[in-house]
Amino acid sequence: MSDLKYWEQQDTFSPLAFESFQDYFGSRSKFHAFVRSITADEEKSRFLKVASFYKILVKDGRFSVPQYEEAKYFDRTYRFVALVALIECVESSVSFKDFHAWLNKSGAFPIQDQQALDVLSVMHKMVSFFLRLDDSSKQEIESWIKVKGQPLAIEKLAKTLYEIRSKFVHEARLIVDLSGVRTISARQVEREITVTLEQVERIVERGVLLRFGYPAPASWPKVAR
Repeated sequence: MSDLKYWEQQDTFSPLAFESFQDYFGSRSKFHAFVRSITADEEKSRFLKVASFYKILVKDGRFSVPQYEEAKYFDRTYRFVALVALIECVESSVSFKDFHAWLNKSGAFPIQDQQALDVLSVMHKMVSFFLRLDDSSKQEIESWIKVKGQPLAIEKLAKTLYEIRSKFVHEARLIVDLSGVRTISARQVEREITVTLEQVERIVERGVLLRFGYPAPASWPKVAR
């Protein structure tokens, strides 16, 4: 069933969506022209949902626990988990054919159960999202994660980010890797992560825009914070 709620209630959700992406458009009229250019109403609705939820859950969302030093990690953790959920929503139209081809390539067979299949499905969506990025964005994230001093390929980087998310969802392990401080994995001592959550947010913003037909510019605008 088509979900047109966010398009039908655009007067409510469009202002939130614009606040999320105003740095890329400069004016509401340019933003609204972009939304109208999205071909299908269901896709217009999906974009407004993702953009407005991004505003609420990630840009404005904060999780705090007074008097606990770990609160800053709770905050980053919940915001990052929300980001991954939004990527999954953006990529919900990835075809079964593409997913099947990716499974064959990944060597994931045999799949043990439905839970393992669901994990692979979300991971595939993460990979698909990051592979869609323009060349300048891909170059920008090459140094985010290194193994033995060498940058990871985009596909492996996407999988690593998903695995970081899953450590919290399945093992309640707080995400401490996205602070910008050089982090060395306790279990994978040769892996270094030097990215901030805010940097991931900027790249996700670009990926969302590209997913809905925004033309990649020669250089992306600096986002005010």
